[in-house]
Amino acid sequence: MVELYGFPADKIKTYHDYLSLGRTQSLRESNARKIAIHYQKSDNKVVNLGLGFIRDFLLQEGPAAAPVGPNTNSVGSGTNIPDAADTGLQTEIARVTITEWYASGYAAKLDSFWSAAEGNGAGSASWNETGIHNHISNANSLYARKKFLSTFTKDNTKTALIAWTITPVAV
Repeated sequence: MVELYGFPADKIKTYHDYLSLGRTQSLRESNARKIAIHYQKSDNKVVNLGLGFIRDFLLQEGPAAAPVGPNTNSVGSGTNIPDAADTGLQTEIARVTITEWYASGYAAKLDSFWSAAEGNGAGSASWNETGIHNHISNANSLYARKKFLSTFTKDNTKTALIAWTITPVAV
C-alpha cells in the first residue's frame, strides 16, 4: 500500500514538521490527513525483482546455511480455521526442523520429512493442522498455518512429507 500526502508548504516544511504532528504513527497519520490538501491511498505492485527478494529473504539464499525466517514445521490436532492473529497451532503435537529450503520461480519451497518415529503423539496422532515457525520450541513464532482438508492418522508405520510453498503475490 502507498499513501500520498500533499501539505501546504507553510505548515509542513520538513520531515521533522511531519513527525511533530504526533507522538505515535497513528496520531501523526490522523493529523496529517486533517491538514493535507491532497491525500490518496492505494495498493502497490511488487515487481518481479521485489518478489525474488522476498523469496530470497525467506530462504536466505546465499551464504546462510538455513533461513532466518521459517525453519521448523509443526503438526497438530486442532480443528479451528486458521486466523491471521494466530501465534501457534490450536493443539500442537510435534515439530521438526525443515528438511530442505529451495526456490521455484518466485516461490519459496519448504519441505519437512517426518520419520516413522516423529509426530505420533502417544502411539498415534490425528494430524488436522500444520504450521511453519522460526524456532523449534518458541510458542509464538508462527509464520503460516494450514488446516488440512481431512485428518491424517500418523503412527510408527507411516512417514510423511509436508511441502510448503510460499508465493509472494503482486497485487
